[in-house]
Amino acid sequence: MIKTFFKYFFSIYSSIFFLFVFAVCMAVATFIENDFGTIEAKAYVFNAFWFELLLYLLTIIFVFNIFKYKLFLRKKLPILFLHLSFIFILIGAGITRYVSQEGTMPISEGESEDSFISSEAYLEFSFHDTKTQWNLIPRKLLLSQLRDNYFEIKTKDFNGNPVVLTYNDFIADFSLKSSELIFESSYPIIQANMQDPSSQQNLEANKYHPFQKMTPYFLNNNAFLLRDIQNQEGKVFLEIVTSGKEVSYLHDGQYLDKGGITFSFNSSVLADVNISNQVGKKFSKNEQEISDLLKVKLSYLNYDTIIDLDGAIGIIGEPVYINLDSLFFKISYGSKEVKLPFNIKLNDFQMERYPGSDSPSSYASEISVIPPDNKQNTNSFDYRIYMNNILNYKGYRFFQASYFPDESGTILSVNQDKLGTAVTYLGYLMLLISVISVIISRSTRFGTLSKRLNNTKNLFFLFFLFNFNFSYSSESDSVHNLLSKIDIEKSNYFSKILVEDNDGRIKPFQSLSSEMLRKISRKQSFSYEHNGQEYRINSNQVLLGMILYPSEWMKMDLITIGKNEKVKNIFPLNKEYLSYWDFWKPGLKINFPPTSFNSLDTTIFSSDNPISLNEFRFSFNENLDKHINLNLEAGFINIISPDTIKYMILNGEKEGEKGLIFPNQKFSFQEKIVFTVTRGDKQIIFVPTLDLRAFNYRLKTYVENSYSKKPGLRSKFDNAIIDLDERFNICHIIFNSIYRTLDSSSEVHLNFFPKELPVPVDENLKKVLLNEKWTFDRIKEDELTYFKLIKQYIETNQSQKFNLLVQEIIDYQRKNADDIIPSEGKINLEIFYNDVNPFHFSRLLIFYLMLGFILLIFLIIEIFFEKKNIINFFIKSIKYLIFAGFIFHTIFLTFRGIISGHAPWSDAYESLIFISWATLLSGLIFTKKSNFSLAGASIVGSILLLVANLNWINPEITNLVPVLNSYWLMIHVSIITSSYGFLALSAFLGLLSMLLVIFTTDFNFNKLNLEIKRLVGINEICMVIGLFLLTVGTFLGGVWANESWGRYWGWDPKETWALISVIVYSIILHIRLVSTKRFKYIFSAASFIGFASIIMTYFGVNFYLSGLHSYANGEPPPAQSWIYISLIFTIIILSLSGIKFHYSYLKKNKTN
Repeated sequence: MIKTFFKYFFSIYSSIFFLFVFAVCMAVATFIENDFGTIEAKAYVFNAFWFELLLYLLTIIFVFNIFKYKLFLRKKLPILFLHLSFIFILIGAGITRYVSQEGTMPISEGESEDSFISSEAYLEFSFHDTKTQWNLIPRKLLLSQLRDNYFEIKTKDFNGNPVVLTYNDFIADFSLKSSELIFESSYPIIQANMQDPSSQQNLEANKYHPFQKMTPYFLNNNAFLLRDIQNQEGKVFLEIVTSGKEVSYLHDGQYLDKGGITFSFNSSVLADVNISNQVGKKFSKNEQEISDLLKVKLSYLNYDTIIDLDGAIGIIGEPVYINLDSLFFKISYGSKEVKLPFNIKLNDFQMERYPGSDSPSSYASEISVIPPDNKQNTNSFDYRIYMNNILNYKGYRFFQASYFPDESGTILSVNQDKLGTAVTYLGYLMLLISVISVIISRSTRFGTLSKRLNNTKNLFFLFFLFNFNFSYSSESDSVHNLLSKIDIEKSNYFSKILVEDNDGRIKPFQSLSSEMLRKISRKQSFSYEHNGQEYRINSNQVLLGMILYPSEWMKMDLITIGKNEKVKNIFPLNKEYLSYWDFWKPGLKINFPPTSFNSLDTTIFSSDNPISLNEFRFSFNENLDKHINLNLEAGFINIISPDTIKYMILNGEKEGEKGLIFPNQKFSFQEKIVFTVTRGDKQIIFVPTLDLRAFNYRLKTYVENSYSKKPGLRSKFDNAIIDLDERFNICHIIFNSIYRTLDSSSEVHLNFFPKELPVPVDENLKKVLLNEKWTFDRIKEDELTYFKLIKQYIETNQSQKFNLLVQEIIDYQRKNADDIIPSEGKINLEIFYNDVNPFHFSRLLIFYLMLGFILLIFLIIEIFFEKKNIINFFIKSIKYLIFAGFIFHTIFLTFRGIISGHAPWSDAYESLIFISWATLLSGLIFTKKSNFSLAGASIVGSILLLVANLNWINPEITNLVPVLNSYWLMIHVSIITSSYGFLALSAFLGLLSMLLVIFTTDFNFNKLNLEIKRLVGINEICMVIGLFLLTVGTFLGGVWANESWGRYWGWDPKETWALISVIVYSIILHIRLVSTKRFKYIFSAASFIGFASIIMTYFGVNFYLSGLHSYANGEPPPAQSWIYISLIFTIIILSLSGIKFHYSYLKKNKTN
């Protein structure tokens, strides 16, 4: 009985079962973390005893199977090392879990610290009788809001009497839920998080917020914090620390003016910061670590006392002192202070930003390490800690984690795990060696399959690509005249001027224009019809036109409305593209100044009903007899009256011009104009203008409703509204001086180049440029801005002066900022890259998709035809074309890396086009063994490019955040994303194998059976390579994490799902040891289904789960539709192929 139990318990079946349970538990934990927080995920899964037991069990099973399958034999040594590597990784993880120390160390400039705050919370309990002391070893606590946290500590006093400390209650975020002190201010306040200043909270003005002790706050760059709350003789007063570390005392009902800030405490006198201890005030929750409340019951002699303990992870708990009978107790809960055997002094904290931007490019701490016995600092040394550059000293490792909000100090992450890291790294090294050995060894399963599938063929290349645009139909001469003002030559010349985006990236104007047009119209160029002929203008012409001629471009149908019918019904016109003015329900404001003829001094607004003033009747948006009719059309005000009207223009280029409007004559205008109407002895003077208050944004209610919903609960309509609102707001930003025709002082300003500096230029110009916002605000001698001159030269067709002016800007940028702007070669390369737009729908995507399907059709035809010469010619030609596309793909992927200055796989868009490249590479590798692999790779590669082109993926080239500015980006991300390409091809080959099973008949069985065997073999090899890359990439990511922030594994959702994927594919590859009869079907089906874990690892984590690896900018994409469609498709394919395999394929296989 026992022998049978051990036989099955340590069998391959139980191994697969426990691995599957391990993967499911981790998956569930990521959703627990997303919904309830990291603490709950750790409490229920990652730090639970049963989870540790599962890891112990897997380690034992691994060891047992080494002997069961005799992996110690010479020919199996690569497999032995592979399994031993995981055992060492698990052992290293165990050492880290039980022995290591981790925490954070905040240090202000000029100060030193000899301790750090632990990353775990502890319960500390001690008592004494003035003679003898008893201490409990600090007990680690991980308290949950959802489960039972019960614990009990039993001991005895010095006379043998029992002392019992038991759990009573736990309230997370207690200082938020029932804060003793709250405050509000009429100014925005920054609240720092001492553990992670990058998550500082901006507190809204005129709202109540909890006043946290020992938490820095900043009001207009003046700092303050609450050090303590004192109570003497029933009177409460606060210890307030202000700038300069000055301590002041604020008593109940009093007012204080210190450190440039005024405070009041329960006082009717309003101050900058009004503090109160009233209960019931409402305040918003801060996204930071807030103190929890742990209630414990202390039982001693006849006493049962409930004690409130204030503390949390990352917050050092304040001890509570209590005296019962003759014993004095001390109890505290929270993180503990861990002493270091040396001091760290912060000499200087340095922040570097992208030129002209607030976005940090890097930050560093200049520190000194001072031994404790070194009073004269003779043995101390200086060191620079920055992202990806750590200090390793006496077994402690220090990492640059974050910084104070006012940049007056640094926050270092501290880690002590020398043994655990060494054992784990040894496991990583063994893993790398074993992976290489498995691939090159002829005695392994990989080697056996490679010998079995030996079919080589040659490749060459040739390619052809397409172009695409969108059109705007108009027969208007005015439209043609406007659009033809800025010719292609002028716009292309202007395209080389450098601009700076909001993230601080400096790029050509052409990049900005193409990004804007792509976002607004989802196209690359703008075309229109005039006199039966089509004209096309590029993105440079569009953006320049929007800047120089905003009034005219506001009327252009430029903004794509999308495909949602409910959205289209919001607008009165049935159009695919909308103008800026289509988004507004217009309104007018009419001012009536007092005159000698009347005493009016009033303002009216347009309404649905006519209005009468001094016997003059005004109507709006309709033409009524004997009324002064006013309406607004595409940004122009129209006036029609039965009377002759005098007018005078008050601003703009025609300022001071006077004229007459004859009865029933339509007059359109945008300028600010005063009108005078006289009827006998009656006269009225009025000035109509655009009514900004009366303007009603058509999408306002819909947008507010959509954003109020959680992303997962939004409908297609909600997402379509949000997308359309974003496109409109881009235009709104471009038209940032929308109403400048009413105010001649308004000018256009773009972030083009540094402010003009005095001559001679200061030697520290680069430092100045790094801290100054780039502006386009240079004034010429004739007091015209550059844009006014550019507009003037365009309208007067002075091309030479236009070119000289543009060249002057380019030369100015090169002269004054050559050190920080891209080289001319890189600028030209970026413009070329944008012009080609290689990864757009109409280029590589269509190219790969068409060739992949055509190749697949020819390969299927080849199976059934005996004469194959012509078919083979077409197959070979298509392979050459696909290879040509791959070369094209490689070249432009390289170009993107050169332009961005970093590896081209740092965000969602880049990683998708890189995975597509890796998929094509895997197909080209395996085309020697089967052409089906290349057809599948081409189709899958096109699908990945399709996803990259979806609306919720941002294709812009962006700057790197500091943590990604590392050589590890090149190593870790390239390896792990390459694995996605091989596994994607594996999934397609599995699908193709099932489809061939479905279409197997008596007539074609022998041919299809041979092809299925070949596909399954290629699939297995492809999966092995993909799994090896995924495994190595995942653990190299752990090395990167350890080198960046001192922790190689933290159960972040991304790394957790990567591990889940490793386990899923490990299970699939071991299926052959469980079932040989149905291996081909089960393996094909599992390879297809298993790719769902990769989809979840990439899309699910990046866009839907919280964590450190989110690529999404904005809201996550809609997911429900394609999930349901994919699920239904998978069920149908699995069912049909399973039935066919069981009832037909197996029988035919036996007879043959």
